[in-house]
Amino acid sequence: MNNKKLDKLDIFLNKASWSHKKYKLYFNLREKFTLELINIFENNEIDYYLYSEFSSKNKHKFHKREFDKFYIKKFNSLKGLRTDLIKKEYEIFDFQDNLLYLKKQDVIFIVDQFSKLRTLTIKKQVTLGSKNIYIVYEPLINNKLLSKIKNFVTTFYKFYFRIRILGFKNTFFYDNDKVYKLSYSKFLKLRFEPENSVNWLLRSRHLNLITNNKEFIKIKDIVSHLKINNNLENKMNHVVEVNTQYEFDEPVHLNRRFWESGNNFFIYPIYFRYRKNVIPYKESNQYIKADPGINLYSFEYFDNLESMTDKEVEDFLLKNPIEITKDYITSGRHRVAAMIGRLVIDQKYLTMYFKLK
Repeated sequence: MNNKKLDKLDIFLNKASWSHKKYKLYFNLREKFTLELINIFENNEIDYYLYSEFSSKNKHKFHKREFDKFYIKKFNSLKGLRTDLIKKEYEIFDFQDNLLYLKKQDVIFIVDQFSKLRTLTIKKQVTLGSKNIYIVYEPLINNKLLSKIKNFVTTFYKFYFRIRILGFKNTFFYDNDKVYKLSYSKFLKLRFEPENSVNWLLRSRHLNLITNNKEFIKIKDIVSHLKINNNLENKMNHVVEVNTQYEFDEPVHLNRRFWESGNNFFIYPIYFRYRKNVIPYKESNQYIKADPGINLYSFEYFDNLESMTDKEVEDFLLKNPIEITKDYITSGRHRVAAMIGRLVIDQKYLTMYFKLK
């Protein structure tokens, strides 16, 4: 239909961005645009079904974390459909494996083409707004069985990793709000970022620089790699600094230009270790707007910040625990990177504190 495409990162960022907006607005827009698309399909005499999570009620329920998906019967001409979609201001993206992506006001829809509408799914009539529509969904027994299996596996791994990092005693008396000490040996065994994490979609340049393109994922391996053959200095020679002269669209931590235009965000904390008054991502635009004359997160920026003493680092770590999920870091990577930097130059490990997520 055209040459525009949505990649995996576009889709991930779209889902993530809505978690920072009001979901009520999101659901209102989805209902409005779903009904609008139904009218477009009907006007073009296209047979359709809307996919849905199963609900015993007779009202369509939107899935919070999934895009709305239509199944439509394959037809010969897209010209009329395309014309109507453009009139209603939908962005149209190329078919990929029979999937068509549509976007309007940051709401994404998936349209799946089939030569024949599938008969294996259950069909049901429900109401959406003032309209009666047909939805399709997977059989309830399959959903229940799959849900039970997933819950069992999730619970098993949750306790498995909890025991590994906390031990049996702390696991038995586990307190979700409690902050725990992280021993040196367990710190070294943590993964900086899981190999299959969605963070690689957005932050790959920064992660690749310190992990040697995913070769070294565990903290102990990153430390060992950076210690030998002057590798830390060699990495510093390959730094490309993100241009922070101009403000970024919010939220900054999900901004493509913020993450994809350089690779310095993790290597600099390793190199400079713990510095005072580092600006958090969420305050980046305030710093840039104030225009202090030094680019945020640049070599010059960190070089001009005062180093913390060991006592100051210990107090800082106690007040700012990291978050761990299973055996990897989910929050506080820059604090972890700074500790990696200490170990690379053979400074003492200072006790970190953590909460389980």
